[in-house]
Amino acid sequence: MPDNRAEYNGDNMPVLVTRWDCNGYILNILYNDLCLGRPPNQFLGKNFRELGLEKKIYEKCEHYFKRVVATAAKVVFQLRSSTRYYHISYLPESNCPGDVATILGIVRDMTQEQWAKDEMNLAHRKFSTALNIAKLGYFEWDFVNNELHWSDQQYKNFGYMPQSFIPTMEFYLSLVYPEDLEIVNMTNEVARQGFVESEFRIIRPDRTVGWLWARVESIANEQGAFTSLFGTTQDITEQKQTENRILRVAKDLVFSNQLNTRSAYLNRLLVNAYSPEYITKALNEFGIETKAEHCCFVMQLTHKPAGAAEPPAAAATAKMAGKQAVLVWVAEKEIGCTWKFNDDIILLVMVAAAGLTSKQRQIDFANQLISEMKVLFPHISAKIGISGTSGTPIRFRDSYEKANRAVIVAASNCAQVVHCDDIGIYEVAFQLLHDENTCALVQNTIGRLAEYDQVRGSNLLFTLELILEEINLKAVSQKLFIHHNTVIWRKRRIEDFLGMSLDKMETKVLLILYLKIWKLQKAETGENR
Repeated sequence: MPDNRAEYNGDNMPVLVTRWDCNGYILNILYNDLCLGRPPNQFLGKNFRELGLEKKIYEKCEHYFKRVVATAAKVVFQLRSSTRYYHISYLPESNCPGDVATILGIVRDMTQEQWAKDEMNLAHRKFSTALNIAKLGYFEWDFVNNELHWSDQQYKNFGYMPQSFIPTMEFYLSLVYPEDLEIVNMTNEVARQGFVESEFRIIRPDRTVGWLWARVESIANEQGAFTSLFGTTQDITEQKQTENRILRVAKDLVFSNQLNTRSAYLNRLLVNAYSPEYITKALNEFGIETKAEHCCFVMQLTHKPAGAAEPPAAAATAKMAGKQAVLVWVAEKEIGCTWKFNDDIILLVMVAAAGLTSKQRQIDFANQLISEMKVLFPHISAKIGISGTSGTPIRFRDSYEKANRAVIVAASNCAQVVHCDDIGIYEVAFQLLHDENTCALVQNTIGRLAEYDQVRGSNLLFTLELILEEINLKAVSQKLFIHHNTVIWRKRRIEDFLGMSLDKMETKVLLILYLKIWKLQKAETGENR
């Protein structure tokens, strides 16, 4: 067999070259370096079906062979066996145009090349997967032609679908967070001298802010002139968010420790019988201007459970964390001096500096705090008591006690904000709250009536409260949505039960006072929280 390697196998792939007659029989083998499994001469004079090929293979070969005979045109196709890949060409040979005498068959074994392609494709897929996992994109800016190219991941890093538009430098810079635009411009300038790394923020299409890390370097032509910048970017938004959370927790921890120290110092002044001179000196040392007018706000917080099935331990943890978060939030406002006493938050504000010089402004300020809290801390409800403006020098304990009484009244009446000037008869109730004889009278009247309602499932106590508040019984019936005669019957039942006439003014005043004391007792024991 002549050595025609250079003629048939210029690409050094294993090749088999055969000549066939028009009926599909092998006439001779011109060149072979394939592994055929048996001597080449055993294939002479055989057709496709006699070569021992699989049915689907020889049928495909026959199909293309017959096309060459019919059209006298060259045919090229790919063939894959169970383990190997082949590139097959059929070339018609003729003595005159349009007359096929014989057909030249060239079979190239492309298995090694295909395996190399498969490995390269696999490596590319792995590389692409790694880039996607790492959120690594790349870009090239040809500043000679002012053309910018982005990879698919580069689009994703900026929040866009891959190849959804043609990027430009102007558009790219418009996506950079305004305060970081100088960083990006400086990065591009410094990169012309070598390479540089930087971090900057971007604004995504949904208006959220993301973080990118970038490494940019310059590319020069053969003459050494810089022609483009090539860079990679990585989406580090999650990393930055984690870092910010850690910093926030660390900051809150330090701030909480400072608040705890402040609370321990100021609470010592509240609970101990120090002289006014000592308290004034201590407050001055702590940075509180005692010669200015102040207003004290006491915030009573209640945690609302997320669900009925919430475990006790989880509920206690959430309650503590929620109240501590509110304490930090109020303190960070830097409106005044903030600290924690027992389970309440105390805020002492200089009225002139905060613009709280009137009662209405103080009430509006408290309502604003509660409105903001409802948004920021939906699982926390708050009630606020206001002391009003103190005289000078500051009466520290007196201001706190006024605000504390006001918040107790708020809790006992289901109000959000109460100013100490509005607690009315509660001032008398506070004086009698711990008087034994008065407490016995309250229990013998209001307490017994409440117990009766609880046992019988009636509503006499609430009816009594409305009778004491309203001008006439008709107004009471409208409030209770019951018939006027029913209210009359309930009034008589209450009078018989208590042994008192509700038509006497002195009886009404006495019962109003007893009712206020009873509510304060409930608030003091936490039953209203």
